[in-house]
Amino acid sequence: MIELSTIRDFVAIASFIIALAYYTFNIRHSIQNRKSQLYNQITSITMQKEWLSDALKLLNMEWTDFDDFARKYDSGVNPENYSIRTVHFGLMDSVGYYVKTGQIDLELASNFFGGFYCVWLWLKFKDIIKQYGEMLNLPYYYENFEYLANQLIEYNRKRGTPIIYNGQDGSYIPTES
Repeated sequence: MIELSTIRDFVAIASFIIALAYYTFNIRHSIQNRKSQLYNQITSITMQKEWLSDALKLLNMEWTDFDDFARKYDSGVNPENYSIRTVHFGLMDSVGYYVKTGQIDLELASNFFGGFYCVWLWLKFKDIIKQYGEMLNLPYYYENFEYLANQLIEYNRKRGTPIIYNGQDGSYIPTES
């Protein structure tokens, strides 16, 4: 005959296993919910008309060198453009941080920007960003933005869809025939 203490121990162990399984399920469910919330928050920003209009402004900016850029777009002479850049670069840097720390995966990050906008933005502005980082003595200036862009380049290359940036904003203008 089984002793009462054996039954009690068995019930305690079974209860612990059930509680652990329930906790694990809840944690996974919470993580999935958090990822969904984050995705919704970011896409609610990036799918706004103003965001998209500002993205085109950034991609259509032109300069010959850093001094030309500073004369046209530095925060002291063009605060509106500086604000647009800071919002876009800051979001890319934040998403890069989330990817780097494993809070979101690269596939999800790719979906935020169609897999290309982040890369195009980085390739267009990387020399400017790096120059400002040197001037401000901030070697880590937008490092997560750079990390995200490089990860997305590799991610898309592995998928067979390399991101090509030729300085254009991605629009199609047919040639006259």
